[in-house]
Amino acid sequence: MNLNIVGAGFSGCITALNQKNLFDNINIFDYKNNIGGILNEIEFNDSFFLNGCQYLDVNTDWFKTLLSTNLFNFHEFNHSYSSYTNLEGYVNSSNNVAGPIFDINNFDLKLFKKKNTINSSIKENFDQYPESIKKLLSKWFNNFKLNDKQIHFLSLQSIQLSRVFFNKNNNEIFNLKNNYKFLDDIIGVPRSFYTNKPLKAAIPFNGYNKFFKTLKNYLEDNHVKFYLRSNIKLLKGVDDYYFNNEKLKSNQLTLWAANPVPLISTLNLGKIQNPFIKVNLYHFNIISNVNSFDLFKYIQVYSLEDPILRIYIYELDNHPKIVVEAFQTADIGQINYSLNKILEHFNINIDYKFIFTSLQIRHIFYTIEDKKIFDKFSSNNSQIIPGAWDSYSRNDKIEKIGKNIEKIR
Repeated sequence: MNLNIVGAGFSGCITALNQKNLFDNINIFDYKNNIGGILNEIEFNDSFFLNGCQYLDVNTDWFKTLLSTNLFNFHEFNHSYSSYTNLEGYVNSSNNVAGPIFDINNFDLKLFKKKNTINSSIKENFDQYPESIKKLLSKWFNNFKLNDKQIHFLSLQSIQLSRVFFNKNNNEIFNLKNNYKFLDDIIGVPRSFYTNKPLKAAIPFNGYNKFFKTLKNYLEDNHVKFYLRSNIKLLKGVDDYYFNNEKLKSNQLTLWAANPVPLISTLNLGKIQNPFIKVNLYHFNIISNVNSFDLFKYIQVYSLEDPILRIYIYELDNHPKIVVEAFQTADIGQINYSLNKILEHFNINIDYKFIFTSLQIRHIFYTIEDKKIFDKFSSNNSQIIPGAWDSYSRNDKIEKIGKNIEKIR
């Protein structure tokens, strides 16, 4: 049996790694000239910088497979995440959660409302919270300039907003979460309530660009062929599919791990609304010593005063750096002021130098109507496998794709 994979990003390449012994031939197609997608570093003045907050989960089977080849050198570390929330005119923060944090004196269950539908919007999700929290979340989300009545609530996972946290009463909240499923879906407690084990993560020691070059060579040695700069066409006849003008045979599967918009349009399944956001990435070199426990620290920011979305302190080729993700309306003066303030709040004392700004277009949200089209596509196709388009996490995508392949194969 043969497998075509459209999209040479991380999920497409790791799927090839996972499936290499289960198919006779695997072909990967991409319109770009390289593989890796968003994980590839940005080159600037002969230096390389991460394209946002990027790291790998060392506890996955695919990561263990990579290690077993003895071809890859990773920097493994205890992954640290924090939250900086300033939505109420003052700061709530934590080194144990990654979502927004609110004040609460007495937790009143009656102030929370259960939503009725599975395919609900972000607005309907926010409506479950007490009025004051609902208004603050909506006001912050409006910075994305998207219609919260149309965007599917599961998209909130991409900005760590599927749950909110409180700075008090966590024991009481933990017990309520166990008794009320809808509360468990919208309220979180610190990770320490479930485990004291550190989160393990990794990034390639020499960067993702070199990592993908090595991965490509390894896959090619294991009967995986790459067709880069490809003009990819998938058409549907009366009873058959045609991939690049050749009829798909019964022993051929195609995984579409790329943007689904052209596929859905070509197959006349509807129009994907495909909302996107523009994010500015501000890249800094750290020019002082960095405490080891501050390296690979990730801070999620929810603030009505600061334009920053996320801060990531990392090391690449033994050079410590910072990448700041921010709303596009920000300028470097605002970024420097907010970055310094937030780092000081967490007692991170480092000197850094601004290097450059890059723009990133992110397709991390999808509408309720998009989700219905995705679900319809998944249920009506036996030879074309969707690339888990409604999943944000790399691990979720890879796991979901693997299950879909196993179901059909």
